[in-house]
Amino acid sequence: MVYRRGLYSIVGVIIFI
Repeated sequence: MVYRRGLYSIVGVIIFI
């Protein structure tokens, strides 16, 4: 679950940029 959250965080940052 932690890994999934980390992946989402990276994807969110990329989309934010």
